[in-house]
Amino acid sequence: MDEYKRDLVVKWAIYVAAAIVFSVVETRLMPHIRVFGVSPGFGAALTVAVAMYEGAASGAVFGFVCGALEYLSPGNSELIYMLVYMLGGYAAGAMCSYMFNRSIVTAFLGVFVLNTVAVLLYFVFMIALPRHAGLSALATAGVAEILMSTAVTPVVYLPVKAVARRWNVTE
Repeated sequence: MDEYKRDLVVKWAIYVAAAIVFSVVETRLMPHIRVFGVSPGFGAALTVAVAMYEGAASGAVFGFVCGALEYLSPGNSELIYMLVYMLGGYAAGAMCSYMFNRSIVTAFLGVFVLNTVAVLLYFVFMIALPRHAGLSALATAGVAEILMSTAVTPVVYLPVKAVARRWNVTE
């Protein structure tokens, strides 16, 4: 295997390993850190960070993987994350390729938007349409989830940036 392919495999192996590690941390450690009944999630931050450096198509595939890991988390049964993260990964990759600089500010903005869309779609399809009770309490929890999941952006973005720059492979 030539050096280009080896570096590409190493970089994506690190990304996938990071997704698995962050998923385990999110499901095993983070439930003990709760604000308004929610704990932070890493899926959106990881999706946006990888998409920013790897582009729209790779971001979409990686977003789908992160969404699948969210779906496979214990107690989580929402398939909506796979679709939202996939589309969010595509959008983040495309926007960084054409409009925005790759920076921590862009990452914060992308993660905030992706979390907001995911939470809003979750509320519409899982809570509001079936007319569940306690919508205001769930809205408070949704705002807390958006803010907490956006706050973990540097924890994810900085390592992804280092990996992307270290294994910046071009043919």
